[in-house]
Amino acid sequence: MNDGAVVRKQKWILKQEAFEKLLARLGPTPEEAGEQYLQIQRKLVVRRIDEGEEIRTSNILVYAYGIARNVVREQWDRPTMVDVDELPALMHPADNPGRIEDERENERHLSCLRRCLADLPLESRSLILEYYQDDKSAKIDTRKKMAERLRVQHGVLRNRIFRLREKLTGCLTNCLAQ
Repeated sequence: MNDGAVVRKQKWILKQEAFEKLLARLGPTPEEAGEQYLQIQRKLVVRRIDEGEEIRTSNILVYAYGIARNVVREQWDRPTMVDVDELPALMHPADNPGRIEDERENERHLSCLRRCLADLPLESRSLILEYYQDDKSAKIDTRKKMAERLRVQHGVLRNRIFRLREKLTGCLTNCLAQ
């Protein structure tokens, strides 16, 4: 528990062990790893300076960290490609043909939901999406704020959402029956 004291994250310091772990990942021999390390350094900073990119900091380390952070973010945004043979048995399409059908059905449901939401007036669509956007305790706060903003009681808001949900359910039922 926090007793009111400010807890600060300790500054990370590069240690020999951490650097050796990096080198081990960069190459099978120390020479190859060292060459890879220098290559990274050249490509991250030296190349950009050489190409005339404006660097707005006098601390090149800060600049290099920024580049590295952006590279990591790009990796997070990219979908990971996995070889089909490496998939667990339940995920392998040949071993679980029902899974493909389930995914198609889920896509169909999602497509119908999108269409039904698009058919709602903008105000109603925004209202229902906001109402269901959060989880757990956050949704309680969101719903309180919504009721205050709309200047209605919580029960009135629930009734509006109930009616909108009924419209969406009817639309989904019709869409999925087609």
